[in-house]
Amino acid sequence: MEKKSSEKLKLKRKKEKKTKKEPELAVVAVSKAEAAILKSLKSEFEVKTSKIKKFADEIPWTLDFFHKGLQFITGGFPGGIFAEIHGPSQCGKSYVMMEIGAACIKAGGWYLQADIERAYKKRIGTKLGLEGQTRFAKTKERNMQKLFKMMQKFVLKIRKYDKDCPIVLGVDSFNPLQINETMKELEAEMKKLESTDAKVTAKDVKGYSAMRKNAAFSDLMRDFIQFIEEQKVTFLLLNQSRTKHGIMFGDKRTTNCDDIIQFYASLRLRGSLGAKIKPTKDSKKIIGRKVYWECTKSRHPDIQPFMKTETEIIYKEGIRPYSGLADLLNVEEVIKLMNVDVPAAKKNTTKKVKGFKHGKKKLPLTEFNDYVDANPVLLEIPE
Repeated sequence: MEKKSSEKLKLKRKKEKKTKKEPELAVVAVSKAEAAILKSLKSEFEVKTSKIKKFADEIPWTLDFFHKGLQFITGGFPGGIFAEIHGPSQCGKSYVMMEIGAACIKAGGWYLQADIERAYKKRIGTKLGLEGQTRFAKTKERNMQKLFKMMQKFVLKIRKYDKDCPIVLGVDSFNPLQINETMKELEAEMKKLESTDAKVTAKDVKGYSAMRKNAAFSDLMRDFIQFIEEQKVTFLLLNQSRTKHGIMFGDKRTTNCDDIIQFYASLRLRGSLGAKIKPTKDSKKIIGRKVYWECTKSRHPDIQPFMKTETEIIYKEGIRPYSGLADLLNVEEVIKLMNVDVPAAKKNTTKKVKGFKHGKKKLPLTEFNDYVDANPVLLEIPE
C-alpha cells in the first residue's frame, strides 16, 4: 500500500510540473503596471534588440590599410559603416580611397568610385591593380539623388548572387555634388529675400544653396545608413577642409556639411599638409610631401580616437607604407628610439647611428621595415 501511495504522489508531482508555467524573467520583482507594459511590448522589444546585436556586435569584414601607421591608428577599414576622409588639397585623400578600393578587390569584393573630381588616373590605377578589373566600376554622376539611387542598385545587383563579399562605395568628393533644385524654387526663394528690407547679396544666395544641399544630404543619409548596415557595405566620402574666419580660439578647421557628417560617420580621418620632400637638401625639385593624419572619430571597440601618424607621399611612387611608423610606435611605447652601436669601416670599431629598441634587441633604423614584417605583433591593436 505504501509503495502505491508513493508512486501516486510522484505521478501527481510530475503532472503539476507539466501544468505549471515557468515565471517570465522580465515580470519578476516589478509592479503590476510595469508587468503589463512589458507583456504588451515584449515581442517588439525582442525583435529590436536582436537586430541591434546583429549589426553592432559583429563586424562583417575588415580591410587593411596599405600604410602601416594608418592601420595602427584605425585598426583597419571595417565593413557596414559610413567613413569620411577630409583634409586640404593635395594631401592624398583620393589616393588613400583608391588604395582601399584596391584592397577590397584583392579580398574578392567590389568597388564603385564616383569620380566627380576626375582624380582617377590610369597610371595610378594600373599601379594599384584597379585598371582592367571587372570588379571595379566608375561613374561621374554629380546629382546627389541620382548617385545614391545608382549606388543602391549597384549593391542590390551584387547581393543577389553574393551576400557576404566586401563592397566599398567611394565618392570623390562632397563639394561638387549637386541637388535637384529647379529654377522656380530658386526664383521663389530670391523673391522672399528681396521682399525683406535687407539687401540681397551673392553671399545670401550661396548660403541658401549650401543649406539646401546639406539638408538634402541629411535626408538621404537617414535611409542610406540603415541600407549600408543591412547590406554590409562601406560608404566612403571624401571632403575638403577649410579655415573659418574670425575665430580667435579653438580649431579653425572645418569641412563642408560638418555638423551633419560628424554624427553619421563611424570613422573620420583628418589630413594636414607637412613639409615638402626633396631628393637632397639643396635641390629645388619637389618629389613628394609629408602628410599628418589624425583619427578624430572611431567606433572601433579597441581603438582610442585622436591617435596621429605621419605619411610620405611620393608623387611617382605613392604612399610609402612604413613612413612615420617608427615615431608612432615610439609615442605608443611599443619601441624606443635611441642611438645604437653598429660596426664601423675600421676593424674592431663601432659608430653610433639612429636606431630603436624592442625588448632586448637594439637595431638601426635601416633594418626597421624588415623587422616589422618579421614581427607583426608590433602592429597589433593597442589596448
